[in-house]
Amino acid sequence: MLEHLEEVPWHELHHAYGAADNVPSLIRKLTTGSDTDRQRAVDDLFGSLAHQGTVYEASAAAVPFLVEIGVDQRTHLRWRVWVLVLLSALASGNEFGDGGNRLATRAAVARELGKLLPLADQRGLDVAIAWIAGNCGPDGSPASLRLSELEQSEPAGSRRLAFAIARKLIETGRATAAELDEVARLSEDFADAREGIEPSDSQRALEEVVAAYLSRYLK
Repeated sequence: MLEHLEEVPWHELHHAYGAADNVPSLIRKLTTGSDTDRQRAVDDLFGSLAHQGTVYEASAAAVPFLVEIGVDQRTHLRWRVWVLVLLSALASGNEFGDGGNRLATRAAVARELGKLLPLADQRGLDVAIAWIAGNCGPDGSPASLRLSELEQSEPAGSRRLAFAIARKLIETGRATAAELDEVARLSEDFADAREGIEPSDSQRALEEVVAAYLSRYLK
């Protein structure tokens, strides 16, 4: 695993804190470090590759290696879920950074959806995959059919809502008013922050539902 990690010219790429030559060691710690080392690596990768929602040159380059870890069943579930959450953050890079980096990073995540989709057969990971695909927007279309199947197989609740919103973000760019109202019912924070039925609200709604559901896997 990660056999091509050193082939990337990381010293020529940049993240939030400058040259990205520390990225390979952070990624490797996700597979070999102690729990403390792994949590620190997760925090550092979020801070450098998706700093306050902004993505960078190195963000897209890191995606294939994060996917390798996410799909590797030898890695403990907790760290696999953390990696998937990071991938969802990379896919949803905000508008404050370089637009080229944002598009390149989202495209890099979308290209890996084919490898990630089999994880949607596992409870918990399926919700994380919905988050990633939904944050890819139209580029997440390879996941639409599977999200629809998952949505139809679920009773009412946060899991079904996550699949439904993710599918709508891919297909139309926004959740329905009814879905946003349901998230507002489940989350006081979302109800207070909601500013109208806009795509940004739909992404925030997906984040509220999925983050609350996945919290049990991240501890």
